[in-house]
Order: sequence, then C-alpha cells, then structure tokens
Amino acid sequence: MFLHLAVVQVEKATEDGGGLLVSARVKTSEAGCGACGTLSQRIHSRYRRRLQDMTCGEVPVTIELEVRRWFCVNLDCPVRTFAEQVAGLARPYARRTSALRRLLEHIALALAGRAGAHLASQLGITVSRSLLIRALPDPEIGSIAPTAGRGHHRRRSSRPGHDGADPWTRTWSTRSGGAHDHITR
Repeated sequence: MFLHLAVVQVEKATEDGGGLLVSARVKTSEAGCGACGTLSQRIHSRYRRRLQDMTCGEVPVTIELEVRRWFCVNLDCPVRTFAEQVAGLARPYARRTSALRRLLEHIALALAGRAGAHLASQLGITVSRSLLIRALPDPEIGSIAPTAGRGHHRRRSSRPGHDGADPWTRTWSTRSGGAHDHITR
C-alpha cells in the first residue's frame, strides 16, 4: 500500500486527530552533498519534516520524516552543511509527497479549480481551488502552439481607419459572422 515508503524505515504509525501519522527516518548511514557529491558520515543535526501523503481509504496520512543535516567533508566545497534528500518521496522543501503531487496534478488537469477541490475533498485530501491551479505542471517549452487567429477577434487591417470598426455605432465586426457578429467596444 505504501510502496513509496520503501526508501525509508517506518518506525511507527499512530492515530493523530482523525488521521494517520507515520513516523519514519532514512535508512542510509551516509549522504551525498548536493553541491559537490562527496559522501559524508558526519551528522550535524536532525529535524522533523511533515509531509502530507495520499489518503488510506478516506483517512488523511501525514508522514513525519526525521531528516539529518550532514557536514560536507570536502574542504573545497562552498557548502558546509546539507540536508539529506529522499529520492522519490518528496522534492526539497515540498510539503506533499511526490505521489500526492502527481495525483493533484491529474485532478487539476482534469477538473481544475472548484470542481477539482470538491473531488479532492471526497477523496479525503484537503486542498483549495487555488492550490490546484498552482499544482498544474508547467508546459514544456515549445509545446504550446500559437493559435490560427480564429474565434471572436477584432478585424485588423493594415490600412488606417479600415480596422472593421463602424465609426457611427462604435462597434466591431468579427470574422465569425455568427450570433455575436457585432461586439460593442
């Protein structure tokens, strides 16, 4: 059920105010510096990080992860201490697991704002409609093609005064010729 937690050691799971609190820590005894890649075994300190995870049934799940800060042993590295990162569990500084982030992306792509927030609440995930909009993935560069200029656009002309506007009624005619063939300026 919690396959994404295979990279950490789960210490205990307790009920926490209507939800499930999973306490975990990283299994490894060393970590690599993010700046230079040097492996270190010198622990600087520890702190706890809370991550919202996918629900178990309709019960919200929170992962309380014990994160260690390490000394970088490379004297030429500009970084003196660094926090260990758990690959696949969450991005740095994230408040949600990668699995929950992907689920929210799919909900946001399918339904977006208010409807997506309603579906998420039915699944036991507390999320606002504006957060769902922010959860949308960034488009890849070059994947958005410019439109061909169809729809209700003002008629443009290269000649001054010939832009499709009626000077007496101050309305614009559109190219569509449909039900909205005159749009008031």
